[in-house]
Amino acid sequence: MSYIDALEKYIAATNSHDFSQVQECIDSQAVYWFSDTSCTSTAEIQRYFENA
Repeated sequence: MSYIDALEKYIAATNSHDFSQVQECIDSQAVYWFSDTSCTSTAEIQRYFENA
């Protein structure tokens, strides 16, 4: 998969508002930096995603 395809898949997953789709696109060791917090586990990322 090209980086363009991967990015398009990630954007579509994010826009679905369904974290299970997003989770398919991210590594299990992903770290997310948001403007107000950092998430260092998939569970933390999911909580933030679902409550933002």
